[in-house]
Amino acid sequence: MGLNLTGTLPVEFVNLTYLREIDLTRNYLNGTIPRMFGLLRVVNVSLIGNRLSGRIPDEIGDITTLEELVLEDNYLEGKLSASLGRLRNLRRLACFNNFNGTIPETYGNLRNLTDFRIDGSNMSGRIPDFIGNWTRLSRLATYYGVGIDLWSAGCILAELFAGEAHYDWTNRVVEQLHRIFKLCGSPSEEYWKKSKLPHATVFKPQHSYKRCIKETFKDFPQGVR
Repeated sequence: MGLNLTGTLPVEFVNLTYLREIDLTRNYLNGTIPRMFGLLRVVNVSLIGNRLSGRIPDEIGDITTLEELVLEDNYLEGKLSASLGRLRNLRRLACFNNFNGTIPETYGNLRNLTDFRIDGSNMSGRIPDFIGNWTRLSRLATYYGVGIDLWSAGCILAELFAGEAHYDWTNRVVEQLHRIFKLCGSPSEEYWKKSKLPHATVFKPQHSYKRCIKETFKDFPQGVR
């Protein structure tokens, strides 16, 4: 992850018949997700923190082997693809972007889901009744709030203030960091230049977020903000 890769997602991935995992987290990939990816037989796909745009192709619903699909922190938009409801082995679906509309009824078929996140999107409507089918669900996030892991948040803030690393980091913790940035705003360019964090290029978001603590925490006392 975080290799500063650029360009678009290669369609040639479909020729790698033994490929089971695609992890291109925190790079500078742009363009759309190729429709040909529907021919893949991968188990995990993570494209967090790139510059991908457009819609989720309906063909992604043909990857019946897929167990994890993580598309957070890109520029994807439109409605969530109803075809994802065909991914009956899917355990994790995390895709907060600029999606709108409602959660497709076909998602009621995703009975193996343990983690479902669309927070930060522009989704509307009520929570569907079929959520009762997700009997294995342990994490549900449809908005920014207490879904943020407070332990991770504390560790992250400590490192940001100190400018030094004190903890081991995983993809999941880096996700927490970017949630905080979206919620409160991200550090300035000057901060990143002076930072001594060994993995600063991984922590730094692809695009900066405007400081918005006052707007987010309107009920906090003035001195706290």
